[in-house]
Amino acid sequence: MRAYERLLKYAKVYTTSDPESGTHPSAAREFDLAHLLVEEMQNAVQLSVLLKADVGCGKSWLDAK
Repeated sequence: MRAYERLLKYAKVYTTSDPESGTHPSAAREFDLAHLLVEEMQNAVQLSVLLKADVGCGKSWLDAK
Protein backbone atom coordinates (compact mmCIF):
# COMPACT_ATOMS: atom_id res chain seq x y z
CA MET A 1 0.00 0.00 0.00
CA ARG A 2 1.35 3.43 -0.91
CA ALA A 3 1.84 6.19 1.65
CA TYR A 4 -1.07 8.31 0.40
CA GLU A 5 -3.34 5.26 0.52
CA ARG A 6 -2.37 4.69 4.14
CA LEU A 7 -3.02 8.35 4.95
CA LEU A 8 -6.50 8.13 3.40
CA LYS A 9 -7.16 4.93 5.36
CA TYR A 10 -6.18 6.63 8.62
CA ALA A 11 -8.21 9.77 7.83
CA LYS A 12 -11.36 7.63 7.51
CA VAL A 13 -11.09 6.40 11.11
CA TYR A 14 -13.67 8.12 13.35
CA THR A 15 -11.64 9.53 16.24
CA THR A 16 -13.71 12.48 17.43
CA SER A 17 -13.58 12.90 21.20
CA ASP A 18 -16.61 13.09 23.48
CA PRO A 19 -16.81 16.66 24.83
CA GLU A 20 -19.16 15.56 27.62
CA SER A 21 -16.72 13.02 29.03
CA GLY A 22 -14.30 13.81 31.82
CA THR A 23 -11.95 10.93 30.99
CA HIS A 24 -8.93 10.75 28.71
CA PRO A 25 -9.30 9.40 26.14
CA SER A 26 -12.88 10.54 26.22
CA ALA A 27 -14.20 7.81 23.91
CA ALA A 28 -13.12 4.24 23.23
CA ARG A 29 -13.24 4.98 19.48
CA GLU A 30 -10.15 7.16 19.94
CA PHE A 31 -8.13 3.94 20.30
CA ASP A 32 -9.30 2.65 16.88
CA LEU A 33 -6.61 4.61 15.04
CA ALA A 34 -3.99 3.70 17.63
CA HIS A 35 -4.71 -0.01 17.24
CA LEU A 36 -4.63 0.29 13.45
CA LEU A 37 -1.21 1.96 13.63
CA VAL A 38 0.12 -0.62 16.10
CA GLU A 39 -0.91 -3.44 13.75
CA GLU A 40 0.70 -1.68 10.80
CA MET A 41 3.94 -1.09 12.72
CA GLN A 42 4.11 -4.71 13.84
CA ASN A 43 3.73 -5.89 10.23
CA ALA A 44 5.90 -3.22 8.59
CA VAL A 45 9.07 -5.31 8.28
CA GLN A 46 9.76 -9.02 8.42
CA LEU A 47 12.07 -9.55 11.38
CA SER A 48 13.59 -12.62 12.88
CA VAL A 49 12.91 -11.23 16.36
CA LEU A 50 9.61 -10.40 18.01
CA LEU A 51 8.58 -6.77 17.64
CA LYS A 52 5.98 -5.73 20.15
CA ALA A 53 4.28 -2.37 19.82
CA ASP A 54 1.82 -1.20 22.45
CA VAL A 55 -0.41 1.78 23.03
CA GLY A 56 -1.25 3.51 26.28
CA CYS A 57 -2.86 6.67 27.59
CA GLY A 58 -2.25 8.90 30.58
CA LYS A 59 -1.40 12.37 31.77
CA SER A 60 2.29 11.44 31.83
CA TRP A 61 4.53 8.79 30.24
CA LEU A 62 4.47 6.88 33.51
CA ASP A 63 0.65 6.87 33.62
CA ALA A 64 0.47 5.73 30.00
CA LYS A 65 2.11 2.37 30.74
